[in-house]
Amino acid sequence: MPSGLAANVRFRTIFSALCAVSTCFGALALFAELSCLPELSTLEVDDAAVIGPSGGCGNGIIEEAPDGGQVEQCDRGDSGAPGCSPTCTIECEGEIDPRSGHCYFRAGAHGALIEARQACVAVGAHVVTVGDEDESARASRLATGAHWLGLERRDSLGGYVTTETAEPGWPLAGRTCAGCFGFADGGGLPSASTDGGTALGCVVRSESGAWLEAPCTGASGLATVCEREPRGQRGQACGGGICFSLPATTPGKRYLVVPSPASAPEAAAFCANQFAGRLAVLGSQAERAQIARELLRFFPPEPVSTFWIGLGLVGAEWRWDDDAGLSERPVPWGDGQPRGTGAARAYLRLSLEYDTQLAHADDDAAATRPFICER
Repeated sequence: MPSGLAANVRFRTIFSALCAVSTCFGALALFAELSCLPELSTLEVDDAAVIGPSGGCGNGIIEEAPDGGQVEQCDRGDSGAPGCSPTCTIECEGEIDPRSGHCYFRAGAHGALIEARQACVAVGAHVVTVGDEDESARASRLATGAHWLGLERRDSLGGYVTTETAEPGWPLAGRTCAGCFGFADGGGLPSASTDGGTALGCVVRSESGAWLEAPCTGASGLATVCEREPRGQRGQACGGGICFSLPATTPGKRYLVVPSPASAPEAAAFCANQFAGRLAVLGSQAERAQIARELLRFFPPEPVSTFWIGLGLVGAEWRWDDDAGLSERPVPWGDGQPRGTGAARAYLRLSLEYDTQLAHADDDAAATRPFICER
């Protein structure tokens, strides 16, 4: 699979070509922020053209059925990759999460986080990071005891961070920084060491289930649980941006990511008029995490990327654009959020810092950013 940078360069190239083809995507021409490259020649491109080579299994694209369902579980491309069979089905040494297709498996025991990481990387995975109770329970069940978590403390960023920027945080009970591993209040996780002079900085889950800050080396063989995402990309170039569907959502549900910045009202109008849909509503934590992962394939945060979603302040209450309230469908807010008042709208924030994949709010009527439609 291409690196995030390579995917971003490839997307920008295709995006520029599509810009020339469709006169800045027709309706998107009203957005002054988008400028076409005049030297590009006109190309005939179908709205459903798949990014990359065509040909089914082996082209690196996870193929979809006409109704938006998945024909393939993964696609390793022509170079091969662990975890995806030659027939484009997921191969897993442990357990598969049916919501996301992620594979979790144990990879021995290691005395240092770097050794655990190396063991996971060698088989196309990373040390497990968790975003909800189900994922935490799955990792614990495989470890059958204490195990490493893919986190490190970074005081300069104000929280515990992961090298997997596509992975969400974790809602720590009683903290204002729900979902971001943060310690903006000056605290942190309890220490796993009784030696006050021992350098800490990494995170382990104890046999009792507690999350503890521990030394990054010198552990007595903590279990390593690896996590591997399905190989392949889902993005397709369609009129206005990148389209994809996800296994964690209702079959037939489709998303459109529009990279041209727009105000929240303009974004909502575009989704309704040009995509026959609405700004994306997040039905579950799995859906949020998968949308974020697909966004990061094409828009690596530099250092932050933000996208409008279908959540706004109605009177004094935050409500989704399908009229569900946060009591019915909670959203993990970023640290100190929501700060918006009045005509505030929410957006998804993807960052190289700790506070990633979480919702923030903006009540600046002139604010513009890319956005995510669904239908």
